[in-house]
Amino acid sequence: MREVTPQLVVDGAVPLQPAISPDGRWVAYTVTTIGRKDEHPSGAIWVAATDGSSAPRKLTAGTAKDFLPRWAPDSASLFFGSGASTC
Repeated sequence: MREVTPQLVVDGAVPLQPAISPDGRWVAYTVTTIGRKDEHPSGAIWVAATDGSSAPRKLTAGTAKDFLPRWAPDSASLFFGSGASTC
């Protein structure tokens, strides 16, 4: 068993903001790094089958802070916010 240290907590990642598709087949969620105070926050959008029939898939690179996934009414599209810089 691994000892919980402040370093482990700060370097960890947390799944947040689950959104189940209207047809009930998929769940989208963010995986956000906790990070340190001076680091740029980041988060990626992941999708998994609700029945466990396939492995979760990472949809975004996680180089920006992607957040708040929401499904279109037909479950065919996924929308989300992003803190991506355009500089």
